[in-house]
Amino acid sequence: MLTKSEIDQYIGRLHLAAETDLSPSLSLLRKIQESHLTRIPFENLSVHIPINSTLDESTPIPLRKGPKPSLDPKVLFNKIILGTRGGFCFELNGLLWYLLKALGFNSTMSPAFTSTDPGEFTKFVSHAVVLVHVEGSWWMVDVGYGGGGCSAPMKLEHNYRGSGFGGELFRIREVDDDRVVECGEWVLERIDGETAEWDEASRFGVHCELGSLEETCFLASSSVERGQPRGIGMFLADGEGGRKTFGAHGKDPVDGSFVENETVVGYFNRWKRDFSSQAFKCFREERVEIASLMNAKIVWEREFGVIL
Repeated sequence: MLTKSEIDQYIGRLHLAAETDLSPSLSLLRKIQESHLTRIPFENLSVHIPINSTLDESTPIPLRKGPKPSLDPKVLFNKIILGTRGGFCFELNGLLWYLLKALGFNSTMSPAFTSTDPGEFTKFVSHAVVLVHVEGSWWMVDVGYGGGGCSAPMKLEHNYRGSGFGGELFRIREVDDDRVVECGEWVLERIDGETAEWDEASRFGVHCELGSLEETCFLASSSVERGQPRGIGMFLADGEGGRKTFGAHGKDPVDGSFVENETVVGYFNRWKRDFSSQAFKCFREERVEIASLMNAKIVWEREFGVIL
């Protein structure tokens, strides 16, 4: 459980007004989620960057060299709040869950399965979200969906619709099949900007404690098949339809497979929403290639507020 002092520091990190009423309410939940998405970036640097990395122009950007992640509340708090870092899904949503519990919200974690193909989801847990019961209903909150996601809580009600900062549309769909017990009965879908059709994003709904996801978190950060080890990802929304991203992925130049000793090149991108279109598309406003760890760290601090 977070202490009163830690709650105050967390609220300060979110830049919420000092006079904000912190009693559990849907209004407060919305404020916390929006602030989280615009103040604390999604980033998986701890999966890839070793502690005390050397810094010079010739030091390449490393992949899969970081320490084992921890979901201990003190470790998460020290990293994300005191250390002005971000985190990936298990870390960001895990720390948010600790905050919500400390504020008195009735909340739980839920393992999530991300979509691979239409109608198909991963056979393993690759994500985690927070479920909150407030003002008579259950809501899904997610501040750790790399690449953009819902900007406000999503009500667990069939066909409930919400949006993202870039205008993307999302909806909740209830399902009833043979994977309900294992995966949960709720699916989050988003509009595809190219086809204007609904694409499945994730499936969730089973209640659990964060501690039960410790091994899953480790697998997600160490197995290339499960996402995070494939490359560095960093995302931060600006609250006005745009976002900043950084990506560094090592792939074999011939077949695109992931290899151990690849040469890694990172790219910083600044995206803006095309408000002249109703297709919910963003265009790339800026793109910068970055090859050294030293130059990458400069960009991470300047653009995302992340200091290693």
